[in-house]
Amino acid sequence: MKISKRERDVLCLMCLSNKQIAEHLNISIVTVKSHIVNLLNKFGTNNRSQVIICALKQNVIDLQDIVIELSLIHISE
Repeated sequence: MKISKRERDVLCLMCLSNKQIAEHLNISIVTVKSHIVNLLNKFGTNNRSQVIICALKQNVIDLQDIVIELSLIHISE
């Protein structure tokens, strides 16, 4: 599965709200939503949880990627 760097960033933060993702990545909420729709389509899923599960199963990301990305939010706030 090929995803862009920014889609990967959004994917690792999908447990957060769109607003939180946008603020952390310095992108608009519309852009966040666009990335999420792209990810839903690429993984053929209907919701964010399914995208994360599929990405983990397909080794697109691993839990450490998510933990690292989330830890950066807490450091910067």
